[in-house]
Formats: sequence, C-alpha cells, structure tokens
Amino acid sequence: LHIAAAGGGSDGGINGVANPAATDKVDRHAKVARPVPCVEFVGHSSAVHGVSFSPGNEFLLSCSRDASVRLWSIELGICLGSYKSHNYPVWDVRWCGTGHYFATVSHDQTARVWAMDTPAPRRIMVGHLADVDCVAWHPNANYIATGSTDRTVRLWDVQTGECVRIFTGHRGGVRSLAMSPDGQSMASGSDDGGVLVWDLGTAKCSHAFTGHRGAVYSMDYSGGDGRVLASGGADETVRLWDVSGSGSRSSGGGGGAAGGGGGSGNEAGAGAGNG
Repeated sequence: LHIAAAGGGSDGGINGVANPAATDKVDRHAKVARPVPCVEFVGHSSAVHGVSFSPGNEFLLSCSRDASVRLWSIELGICLGSYKSHNYPVWDVRWCGTGHYFATVSHDQTARVWAMDTPAPRRIMVGHLADVDCVAWHPNANYIATGSTDRTVRLWDVQTGECVRIFTGHRGGVRSLAMSPDGQSMASGSDDGGVLVWDLGTAKCSHAFTGHRGAVYSMDYSGGDGRVLASGGADETVRLWDVSGSGSRSSGGGGGAAGGGGGSGNEAGAGAGNG
C-alpha cells in the first residue's frame, strides 16, 4: 500500500498536496490502493489519542496527551479553537449524534461535556477512581457512558452531570464501549479480554462473551437492529458476536464477571504476518 507523503505545516495549518514522485512509483497493474493526497492538521504538542468527525462531516475533533482538544474545519483546513480544561492527557473524544456537543475523558479521572461554541465545559462528571479511557453517547443524546481503569462503566445524565448507573463485572480496566442502535443496551470491552453486554434499564449484564486473549480495544454494533456486535483485541483478532438472544449465553445476576457464561462468536483473525 503506497500512500503519498505530505510535508510539515504550522500550527493550525494544512497540507493537502501529494508527493508526485510517490505516484510515479506505483505499478498501475498491481492490485493495490492508489496514492491519495494526505491532509495534515498540525497543532498538538504531544501524541493524539482520539479523533471524531461531526455528524455532518464539517468539523473534526482531536484529543491529545497535551491535555487539549482541538476543533478543525474540514472545509477551511484550519484549527477553529482549542479546548483546555482537563489537567492531564485526554484519551478519547466523541461528538454527540446531534452535533454541537461533544464529550471527552481523561487521565484526570473525569468526563466532560462541551458545546463547540464555548471554551469551558458545560458539565464535569466526577466519580471514577482511575483514568477514564473511553466514552460513548446514548442515541437519544441525553446520556453518556464512560469506561475506566477502575474496572467500571458509568452512565451519566448530561443535563445534571449526575451518575445514574454503575456497571460492575469486569476484572480489568474498561477499554472500549458501544451503544446499541435502539439505545436499550451497551457493550463494554476490557483488559481482561471479556466482552459484556448490559441492559441499560436494569444495569444488569445480559451477555458475557469470552474468547479474546488480551485487551479489547474497539467494538461496534451492526446497523439497523444491532443484532451483531464486533470487537477487536490485542490478540490480533476481530470477533463477531450474536447479541440477538439466540446463540448467546446469558449471565445471571447484576453485572457478572467477564469469565462467567462465555458465549461463542465468529472469529475473523489475522496473524501478525498477514497484511
């Protein structure tokens, strides 16, 4: 795969010119991706850990180890603003599904909800006992969920900033979250390799899947009815789980451990040497 390189830029700048020399080196008959122009946004002073497009694709948010969040205009190719309220690295950022509002989580053990036209956060959610590593919006935009190294998931009311649900059961830090399209359930992935599916109304674990041999870093529900949950882990595999009820084993009690009641999934694995 050949990607054209882009030169450096200044703070808030953009470079969108592909390297012509890289284009000439491509075998036109090879079954590889064609070179594409690289658009580069420069401004953060440390590693960038999360990015998120606005629902209309007009804006891009980025969060960094430098404790800031930056708002970029896709059309103008410039940085429109920087949001600085967290005291430590910001690990994740997510736009609300309706736009305008977004949420961030940080090493400072807080989650924050912002409006894009205001430099200070609208809400600060305090309650986790360690790093908050991931965040997800509920489809109705009234709640956010956060996953933490303290091994819990919390559901927060955006209007009040209060925690309305605490989900316990993971044996390791929570690394990934996903909301079902209908807003009735939520999935979380952990350092312990477990994938738990939660009923948001009762805060109880409805499915507990095992299979990953390492942390689960990413997950997403299929569109439409959300019958399939995809998860990606440190074990170099992607797994598909049936969360419709059939083909899954339910765990009992309120928030069972990830090791209990493991279900079966379809695995699409790739070894380290596969490209």
